[in-house]
Amino acid sequence: MVRFLLGATETGFFPGIILFLTYWFPAEYRARMVGRFMAAIPISTVTGAPVSGLILGMDGIWGLRGWQWLFICEGLPTGLLGLVVIFYLTDGPEEASWLQADERDWLIDGNALVVTAPPGPAYRPFRHRHRRFVEPCR
Repeated sequence: MVRFLLGATETGFFPGIILFLTYWFPAEYRARMVGRFMAAIPISTVTGAPVSGLILGMDGIWGLRGWQWLFICEGLPTGLLGLVVIFYLTDGPEEASWLQADERDWLIDGNALVVTAPPGPAYRPFRHRHRRFVEPCR
């Protein structure tokens, strides 16, 4: 049951991060940033698994089991960082007081070009493009 609840709370994380990256990076840099985010997934597994194994080996220190040490050493910093992010990270560059003015303007201008630009001549909604794949199957 707890695993189900954890999965239910994590469900929106990945699409939320992808959406959040669209607020912060202009289109010309967005694919690179999403790629870096995606590359961090296997990198975190490669680095995190051995560290977790070492922490589990702390079984018996100060009367705590290995899984309890794992919870403390990996959960406590994550929770604290989550609290910092809630108060520090803004929804977009417009409200980011920690950015320099020229950095903020560059991000806002780059994202504004994407939002206000009309679709080009090659733009065709998906509902029209899928027909070339569906029609031969009928």
